[in-house]
Amino acid sequence: QLMTTPLLPEVIGLMGRDEFEVKKECLWTVANICHAYSSHPGPHTAYRVGALVQAGLLEPLVRMLDANDPKVIELAVDACGHLLGAGEELARGKGSNPFVTQFDTVGGVDKLEELQTHPNETVYNKTVKILDDFFVAEEAEDENLMPHQSGGGFLFGAAAAETPATPFVF
Repeated sequence: QLMTTPLLPEVIGLMGRDEFEVKKECLWTVANICHAYSSHPGPHTAYRVGALVQAGLLEPLVRMLDANDPKVIELAVDACGHLLGAGEELARGKGSNPFVTQFDTVGGVDKLEELQTHPNETVYNKTVKILDDFFVAEEAEDENLMPHQSGGGFLFGAAAAETPATPFVF
């Protein structure tokens, strides 16, 4: 079993500290394991991704988002998306995605936000999808924050909805 050998922690370690070409090969290894979840979603493949996270994958993966090669960045973004999707599977019926907070803690959300200005359209599109799928809070629209039109002007706040506008007289 590959997932239970000391090989994966070593691959993850090399991804964080070796020369770029080695880091890239290590990224391919973990990206393929993460991709297996999207190809065959389910608890078994999600647990494999969870084993990578437990072995320390998040920090070196997030650092790979800084690569100068758009193909490497795209691969890292894909791995992030698959990893976060696997977290959703692991959270099913148990609460929130266990990887979202960890990913944010190691700077992953900040890196993804920075990549929204990347000139490569594929990187941009994949980044926006991940941010939308996993990090956009469901914000209830507060009607008290919306302006109410009254007498040719706008009123803001809760009182605006309750109080009719009276013109100011000098």
